[in-house]
Amino acid sequence: MSVTVRFLPRRALLASATVVALASFGFLGVRPTAAGATTTGSDGDVVLGVDAQSTTGVTGITTSGSIGLHGASSNAFGTGVEADGFNGVVGNGSANGVEGFGNNNGVLGESNTYGVQGFTTTGSGVYGHNSGQTGIGVNGSTGGTGSGVYGQATGSGTGVYGDTTDGTGVLAHSTDGTALWVNGAAHFSQSGLAVVPSGSKSVMVTMAGVTAASMILATVQQAGGFYVKYAVPASGSFTIYVNKAPASPTTVKVAYFVLS
Repeated sequence: MSVTVRFLPRRALLASATVVALASFGFLGVRPTAAGATTTGSDGDVVLGVDAQSTTGVTGITTSGSIGLHGASSNAFGTGVEADGFNGVVGNGSANGVEGFGNNNGVLGESNTYGVQGFTTTGSGVYGHNSGQTGIGVNGSTGGTGSGVYGQATGSGTGVYGDTTDGTGVLAHSTDGTALWVNGAAHFSQSGLAVVPSGSKSVMVTMAGVTAASMILATVQQAGGFYVKYAVPASGSFTIYVNKAPASPTTVKVAYFVLS
């Protein structure tokens, strides 16, 4: 059966519904359209069960309930709602523009360029969150030579940023390849330059996160017969010892790198 729905005033809508109901049961001399028959509506109409209907206007659905439009397919691999266009689906919401739930994929995007693309001016273009204990907020994979996850900063920002309070900010792992490959200068917050003052054979460096089990790599950065004898880590600091005390006004510069 095909039913034509037109936006009408409340009084006219009730009257039309009555006519359609009577017609569907054979009253008023009207019979339902045979199954498979082609039915089209005027511009602005929606004809149920008919594909590729044309209109120059906007077909709208408004509800006071929780769901404005629900689409379902009984096919095991079917699609509940399909949208085509420059933008297949555009969602505007006070909380979420588009929200997806699924046993496998909440939102699945496929494209020759970007499967899923997010834009923002101040927030997060794409945000992934996992509330469980072992899940993954954002997961990227590739079967070729490309990048599973790729971050690019066109300005002075950070391409990929990992942050945590107690865990690991960024974990790099490779079974047979290279776990971490750095192209360009590398900066480590637990590295720097310490200065042994004149008349002293040691210098203490205070640094949060250092423990007695930390490993300290240190080397002298100048000539003059000076070298590092050893470095002793402690809780919150470490001390570097050189072979001899520099005579005034000479000091000794020592570069260090801390591994925890």
